[in-house]
Amino acid sequence: MQVPLPGGPPRLLLQKPFIQNLQCAGSPAKLCFLDTVVGSATQFFSFDPESGESQEFTSFQVRQQQPNWSFSPDGSQLALIFYGPQPKVTFMTMADKSTHDVTLNEWPRMNGVD
Repeated sequence: MQVPLPGGPPRLLLQKPFIQNLQCAGSPAKLCFLDTVVGSATQFFSFDPESGESQEFTSFQVRQQQPNWSFSPDGSQLALIFYGPQPKVTFMTMADKSTHDVTLNEWPRMNGVD
C-alpha cells in the first residue's frame, strides 16, 4: 500500500503472494526489492515504489532454509546469506548480477544480514 505524505487515501501499490522481505534503497534512488518463496524457489523482484511496476531480477533453488538478505542503502548490492555447511555471505552487484562470496570462518552460523 502507498499513502501520500501530506495525507489522502491509500492505494494498492503492489501485490504478490508469499512475500518474505521487502526493502528500498535510500534517496535519491528509486528502487525497491522483494523476494517471494514458492516451494524451494526464492524469486527476487525489483519494483518501482511510485508505479508498483515489478520485474523478476533473479531466482535461486534452495535445499534447506530460505536465504536471508539485505539491500545496500544506495541500491548497488544485495547481500545474501545462504544457509549451509560453510557460513558465507554472497554479495551480488545489481548492475551486472556478478557475485563474490565472503567466507565467515570464525562464525559458525549467521541468522541475518542488515
